[in-house]
This record gives sequence, C-alpha cells and structure tokens, in this order.
Amino acid sequence: NEQSGKSQTVIVGPWGAQVST
Repeated sequence: NEQSGKSQTVIVGPWGAQVST
C-alpha cells in the first residue's frame, strides 16, 4: 500500500512485527 506523503506500515510474519518506512 503506497500512500503519497505518508508512511507505510508493513506487517511481517505471524509475530505482527511492524516496519515503518
């Protein structure tokens, strides 16, 4: 999900780790 001018939150794995880019 690419949102212009906003950060992307990526949910990785069953642990629900959140990576903000």
